[in-house]
Amino acid sequence: MKKIILILMLLLIMPIAAAALELTDIRGYVNNERVLNVDEDGGDFDVIPGDTIDLIVRLNNNDNTTVQAKLIGTIENIDSNDDIVKTQGYYDIDANDDLSKTISFIIPANARRDDYNLKLKILNGSADTLNTIDYSVIVDISASESASIEEILSNLTLSCNSIADATNTCFGYVGRATNCSNELSTVKEQRGTYQTQADECSSTKTSLESTKKQLQNQLDNSIPIADCNNQTVTAVRAVKQDSDSKFNQTLMFVGGGALFYFYYSKKKKAKKSTASSYGNEYFDHN
Repeated sequence: MKKIILILMLLLIMPIAAAALELTDIRGYVNNERVLNVDEDGGDFDVIPGDTIDLIVRLNNNDNTTVQAKLIGTIENIDSNDDIVKTQGYYDIDANDDLSKTISFIIPANARRDDYNLKLKILNGSADTLNTIDYSVIVDISASESASIEEILSNLTLSCNSIADATNTCFGYVGRATNCSNELSTVKEQRGTYQTQADECSSTKTSLESTKKQLQNQLDNSIPIADCNNQTVTAVRAVKQDSDSKFNQTLMFVGGGALFYFYYSKKKKAKKSTASSYGNEYFDHN
């Protein structure tokens, strides 16, 4: 009996939960450009291989409690007869709030030119399907081939530009190499000049060292200052002694001369006096 009551309560709650979620908006985009005829009632996507399809789904929670939702998108038989399936969920939507989620598809490069079915399912937290919406995905190969040719031409242009840039770079390297060669020649010439100057400096150094050695030998063989001073003192003394000796000799010579003159003068006077006396006596006797 309790199980029957519980089952009945669940059956009553599920419609309430399902009724709480409301689909308010669906928007479609191809390569981020809005597709105006795509909405919550369906629509068509015109694409080429490599394009990206986005479906943005907004759900509103009218309940006073948080509920869950899930999105399942399927493009049937587009990838070598296999489906491409993308999902979002389960995700929470707060009470009395809305939330948008995106499902994205990339059209395979090998997709054939055809009209494919894209099925969108919206489920609640109990895995009940609330909505199922069908869209058409129309793949156009000719547009893809045209785009591919344009892409090839664009890539070829980029390649040519790259080759031109590489060539310019190469010629730039050649020019730099020439400049480097010229600079290397200049450096070699300068190195030769510096080497000559270095040799001259080495020769001058050798000559200066020889002169230094000669001066050192002369210095080693020269009389020491003390000996020179002693010799000077001795020479001064010798000169002084010789001068004193000559002075004494001169003094003695002068003194002797003076003494001799004095003696001579005295003797001469004596002779004159004697002669005068003899004369007087002679004249007196006569």
